[in-house]
Amino acid sequence: MTTLIGLMLLSGMVVALQVRTQAGVRVLARLEARHVEAMAVTAILARTAAGLAGRGPAHPLRGIATEESFAGRTFAVRLTDVEGLVDLYLAPPEVLALLGVPDIDLAAAREAALAPLVPGERFATKVQLLARLGLDAQTRAAVAGLTTQSARTGEINPTLAPDSIQAISRSLEAVDLAAGQSAEVDIRPLSVR
Repeated sequence: MTTLIGLMLLSGMVVALQVRTQAGVRVLARLEARHVEAMAVTAILARTAAGLAGRGPAHPLRGIATEESFAGRTFAVRLTDVEGLVDLYLAPPEVLALLGVPDIDLAAAREAALAPLVPGERFATKVQLLARLGLDAQTRAAVAGLTTQSARTGEINPTLAPDSIQAISRSLEAVDLAAGQSAEVDIRPLSVR
C-alpha cells in the first residue's frame, strides 16, 4: 500500500513537472518570436535611416506602405514626415478636423484632456492622448497613422500628407515647408515565411 501511494505521488509530481515544462517552453517560444521581431524591426529601422541619409533606397515620405523582408518575415514600412501629419497638441481646430472623427469636437476634447497637465507637459504617447480625447480603440487605430506629437508647428504640409488627408489639407493655408527633417516610422509585421 505504501508503495502504491508513493508511486501515485511520484507520478503526480512527474505530470506537474511536465505541465510546467511545457508552459515554460511556450513562454520561451513567445519570447523568442518577440525578440526576433524586435531585432527585425531594429534592422529595418536602421535601413530606413540609411535610406533617408542617402546611403540606400529611400522610402516615400507620404505614408505609403512599402514591404521590407528580414529574417524570413515581411513587414509593412510607412514613413511619414511629421509636418504632413496632424499634430495633436499644436494643430488648430481646422487641421484637427482633417482626421474626420465624427461626433467629437477634438479641439474641445483636447483642451479638457490637457487641462490637468502642467503647461508644456505631454502624455507619454499619442495613443494615450487619443484615448483621453474619447476615441474608441477602432478610431484610435484608424487615425494613429495620421497624427503626431512631434511636429514643429500645428500646420500641415499638404505635399507630405498621407493620401487619406492630402486632398482635404490642400485647401488649408499651410505655410510650413518641412521636408524630411523629422519622420515617424510605422513598421508592422505582414507575414512569416
